[in-house]
Amino acid sequence: MLYIIDIMKIHPLKKWLKKNNISTKEFAGIIGVSISYVNYITSLKRTPSLRLLKKILEATNNELTINDFININSEEDL
Repeated sequence: MLYIIDIMKIHPLKKWLKKNNISTKEFAGIIGVSISYVNYITSLKRTPSLRLLKKILEATNNELTINDFININSEEDL
């Protein structure tokens, strides 16, 4: 069976971890949270606090930005 994955729905952090060959466990240790919490972030079940977001951006050498963690779909959201 062939599965087609819409890569636009993959969280940028998850893409970054894969690209840099860093496990969720390793990254969780770097930013000081549980593996589960990183998984919640990458599955869009949680939004990191500003303090945690700062740690994430620093840990990714600012390859990710705040825009990777916010979602502004349209002017209706304003």
